[in-house]
Amino acid sequence: MKYKTYNVQPKQKLAKRKRTEMLILHCTATKENKPFSCDDVDKMHKAKGWSCIGYNWYIDLDGNIFEARGTDCVGSHCKKYNYISCGICYCGGLDKNGKAKNTLNDKQKQSLFELVEYLLKMYHLTISDVYGHRTFAKKDCPCFTNEWFRTEYLKWKEEKYQKEIQENIKNVGVVYNFK
Repeated sequence: MKYKTYNVQPKQKLAKRKRTEMLILHCTATKENKPFSCDDVDKMHKAKGWSCIGYNWYIDLDGNIFEARGTDCVGSHCKKYNYISCGICYCGGLDKNGKAKNTLNDKQKQSLFELVEYLLKMYHLTISDVYGHRTFAKKDCPCFTNEWFRTEYLKWKEEKYQKEIQENIKNVGVVYNFK
């Protein structure tokens, strides 16, 4: 998985998370196809009085993944759960009229799945440990349900492994004749 590190400059030193029990997914609640950079989120959060961008990871419209606050830092993305969760946010979440909508494009979806796979391995979690912010707050964030995400992620994993199996079979190049 390729990612970039955002040059976060917090107003004060960020605390390190001691344990990670879950991943929490978010959206920026910006209109579909409207660019909103990691820097834009950082400025928005600082304007609210926060130290810096509240999410540990960010995915922009082009599917670029940014390590934002830092994967091992306590986030500022979900009250009561920041000390035990890693927050991931994607750009979007609203239709052109400002109504909640799953606006993940193919690049964002691919990046989100790759990032979740990476973090699940890193923290020894399962897909059941991935939640939308909406699970813990009265919001539409991230504009899709846990069930939708988990189902799509598992379909993606299955397709990925089927392709890998086919590639491995093709690359073996050895035919055995047991006569």
